[in-house]
Amino acid sequence: MQWLIKRNKWAVSEREAEAKRQAALATRAETPVGLNSAELRPKVVWAPLYFSGVPKPPTWEGSVAAVAVLIGIVGLAVSGGFRSSDEPVPALELSTTSRVPLTYVPTSSAEPTTVAAATPPTSSAPTLVPMPDVVCMNLQDAQDLIQKYGVFYSRSADATGQGRMQIYDRNWVVVRQDPEAGVLIGEGDALLYVVKYGEPGDC
Repeated sequence: MQWLIKRNKWAVSEREAEAKRQAALATRAETPVGLNSAELRPKVVWAPLYFSGVPKPPTWEGSVAAVAVLIGIVGLAVSGGFRSSDEPVPALELSTTSRVPLTYVPTSSAEPTTVAAATPPTSSAPTLVPMPDVVCMNLQDAQDLIQKYGVFYSRSADATGQGRMQIYDRNWVVVRQDPEAGVLIGEGDALLYVVKYGEPGDC
C-alpha cells in the first residue's frame, strides 16, 4: 500500500507542476521572447524507477509458483528430507549364511532288465448250457429265458420264408426251435423260428 500512496503523491505533484508551467507560459505569451528562451525549452521529467525501495505488486503467476515450491519442500521433508551429496550411500547387506557345498555322487550304472514277453491269455472253453423249451413264447421272452441260462446271443428267423426282420420282438411268437430242448448250446447256437401273432402256425 505504501508504494501506491507514494505513486499517487508523485502524480499529484506532477499535475501541479504541469499546471504551474502552463500558467507561466500563458502569462508570458503576451510578451515576445527569444526563440532560445529557457522558458520555451521542453523540460525533461524523469519518472522514478521502481527499485528496491518500492516493491512491484505481486502477480498470480508468482503466487502459484511460490505455492508449488512450498508444496515440493513440504513433500521432501515428509519423505525423508534432502540427501546431501557427501552423505554416504548405505552399502547392500550381504548375507553371511554359510552355503553347503554340493557334492556330486555318481550313480551306479543300471543293469539292463529284461522284460518277459506277455503271454496271450488262453481262451477258456466255451460255456455250454442246456437249451430251454421256448416254443409258443414271444420272441422277447424266449431270448430273455436263454440269457438266464447263460447264453446271451441267439438267432431268429421268419418261419414263413419271407425273410422279414423282427423289429419289435414282442410281436413275434416262436413256433419252432433248433436245437431241441435239453441239447447243450453256446453263443449263437440257438435258432428260433417265428411268425407274427395271428398268422398260420401261431400257437
